[in-house]
Amino acid sequence: MSDVKAYEINGYVISDVGKVRAANEDNYLIGNSINENSEGHTEAELDIGNVVRWNCFAVYDGIGGAERGEIASKYAAEEMKNAIVDIEPDFTYEAVDNIISATYLSANNRIVNARSEMAVTGTTGTALVTDGIMAKVYHIGDSRAYLLRNNELYLLTSDQTMAQMKIDIGFCKDISEADPKDVHQLTEYIGRDTSGQYFHPVEGEWIDFRIDDVFLICSDGVYDECNTAQIKSVLSQKELTVKQRVQRLYGLSMFKGAKDNVTCMIVEKTQLKD
Repeated sequence: MSDVKAYEINGYVISDVGKVRAANEDNYLIGNSINENSEGHTEAELDIGNVVRWNCFAVYDGIGGAERGEIASKYAAEEMKNAIVDIEPDFTYEAVDNIISATYLSANNRIVNARSEMAVTGTTGTALVTDGIMAKVYHIGDSRAYLLRNNELYLLTSDQTMAQMKIDIGFCKDISEADPKDVHQLTEYIGRDTSGQYFHPVEGEWIDFRIDDVFLICSDGVYDECNTAQIKSVLSQKELTVKQRVQRLYGLSMFKGAKDNVTCMIVEKTQLKD
């Protein structure tokens, strides 16, 4: 263990109602923090030293309007929060996969069961799970995860929307040709599977979590307002703290109109200085 470099993982999130929506239907998980009361603006952070333990950084975007999106996103965040604390440091990656997949199903079923009492449809759910050494993204819907590594920006998720489905099958060339009503029309979301049996997230691959890696997990309220070049530019500003970079992306989203709820989370791994 003597040649293992000491590291720190810093995470910060801002979630805001934006400038148009009446309520904040986004939620998140960072450490043990979620937006418990669906507040219009909330912030949270987590700093982790080089102790191998499991943490989840996740963003949930509830399907809005009369469908009580804030309830769905809160339920999903709560289910993940309750699950992650039960993952022991020595669990295998396969065991972690099984737990996280089951958590998406339990969130789905909780939302489905709630429909007997209220109108609630569902939520997206994009989660980065890590033990500090390895990391993996689990995904449903159109919230996104990006990775900045070696000054290259990678989109780690694919939007599960009607527009993206039409692009994939060649019905239109790219998002600029898509019908605007299809752009955020979800084809998959937590709460979709009324059978309560078959719901699972799209899983990425386990990858090494390297020093200087920067992850962005965000709702569409961020990437609708900030283009890829702007996102890369902000994430690349290593002279700024994680909090400051989150503030910049949030501020840019607000400046450009913030037509939807804005939830922006950045997670970075850095080497501790001797």
